[in-house]
Amino acid sequence: MVSYYHMLIIGNKRRPESLNQTFRDKMGIKDHQNVKDNLPKFIDYVNTTYTQGFNKFTWSNFIDFYTDKPDVHIVKYEDMLVDAKKELTKILNFLDEEVDHKRIEEVVDKFSFQNQTNRKPGEEDKTSFIRKGIAGDWKNYFNEESCKKVIEYSGKELIKMGYENDNSWIDQIK
Repeated sequence: MVSYYHMLIIGNKRRPESLNQTFRDKMGIKDHQNVKDNLPKFIDYVNTTYTQGFNKFTWSNFIDFYTDKPDVHIVKYEDMLVDAKKELTKILNFLDEEVDHKRIEEVVDKFSFQNQTNRKPGEEDKTSFIRKGIAGDWKNYFNEESCKKVIEYSGKELIKMGYENDNSWIDQIK
């Protein structure tokens, strides 16, 4: 949600500012840099109104539809951060493709956060599509209301995907 907010509301060099302003206007967001206060409204928006336009499904719809299919392999950003080589190997094995470990190493190196941005993971550039390159940054932006909105719209899916064991994660934010 935080990355999605940054893309749709704050924007980056890849998107015309007018697109971001359109979303801000639709949501009545005046201070778009105030992520923490705007996030609950944004979570509501992307789970309701936004699904009636271009994006016809929510993250939860996507997870519910794809996770139990035998021909689908789920790739999580967090797992790629921990060990991209291992995750790419799993993907290639799933696809019954040849695993070339040297090539995997080259690809992981070439497309690392640092090589793409000339920044270390965690060094933020809000104007870049590749903004921060870390997992868990949501804790810096979520408030209790944001947590409740995510539980309302996606609580089951967070658990289904193994991000959480139950909904007690909200206690980290209170």
